[in-house]
Amino acid sequence: MLIRPTSEELENFGEPDFIIYNAGQFPANRFTTGMTSTTSVSINFKRNEMIILGVSAGDIGCDARTTALTLFYPLAHFRPSTPVK
Repeated sequence: MLIRPTSEELENFGEPDFIIYNAGQFPANRFTTGMTSTTSVSINFKRNEMIILGVSAGDIGCDARTTALTLFYPLAHFRPSTPVK
């Protein structure tokens, strides 16, 4: 889903459309008001950022990225029509 860019692509990259921070298995604080789990996915569309806490690489992280991209790209009037390999 996420492709490592080539050296040439990195040189001309500019600013990212969306930033995903994945803290791996670092847990969310379940004692925070409204938090009932050590897993948390937070999306801020004003800053175009997502933070994923309390999951390993193969867990909800992929689902969260898919959700963010599905929600973000229609707002940008663009939606990938084919899966990225």
